[in-house]
Amino acid sequence: MTYSAVRSLIRRLQRRTGVRVTPHMFRHTRATKWIKDEHLSLPTTSRVLRHQSIETTNKIYLAYTDKDLRAAMSKSGEKRRKHGE
Repeated sequence: MTYSAVRSLIRRLQRRTGVRVTPHMFRHTRATKWIKDEHLSLPTTSRVLRHQSIETTNKIYLAYTDKDLRAAMSKSGEKRRKHGE
């Protein structure tokens, strides 16, 4: 799909639903899922997004929530218990 076709589709959906959304929101969601859920590396994600600097990707997409941090700590504790540490 071309950008203009996507933009046109988004406008039609906005009129029908009353929900404000942009194509960039979908890009942001996809990139966040790559990093947080699918563990795609930061350099790879940055390159796919065509960011000029990995720092751009880092600042935007690695903003972990308290929920993310608790899940990571919990997973870390499970690994230690599993390995008898």
